[in-house]
Amino acid sequence: MSTIVSVTITSIKCATELCGIYFGIDEEERQRFCNNHETFYCPRGHANHYPSESKQERLERLLRIANSDKDKASEMLQAAEAKLQKVEKRISKGVCPKCNRYFHDVHRHMESKHARWCKARSKRRSA
Repeated sequence: MSTIVSVTITSIKCATELCGIYFGIDEEERQRFCNNHETFYCPRGHANHYPSESKQERLERLLRIANSDKDKASEMLQAAEAKLQKVEKRISKGVCPKCNRYFHDVHRHMESKHARWCKARSKRRSA
């Protein structure tokens, strides 16, 4: 009975300037060396390694950055919404958002002409 074994061999050039020979290495081993940055040796005994980050490491790093940016954006959105709610509340109570002065006419106007808007703001704050 015969057994069929399939192995993918990748040709690599030794990184040492004086050596520079090409040698074959199993693709799974090459991938492991690339991912773990382990040292491997050419047939003449020169040490080689993959110093740069692998595709998986690069993707994981970019994912961490994206998640961090998402968290920061979420925090900024919450802060902006809180600030907006504070300004809306002050306006509904008749306070100018720029000079912080109370205007009775604005308060009366907001309660008579924009009563639904003022009620919606008070419900949203209490929820």
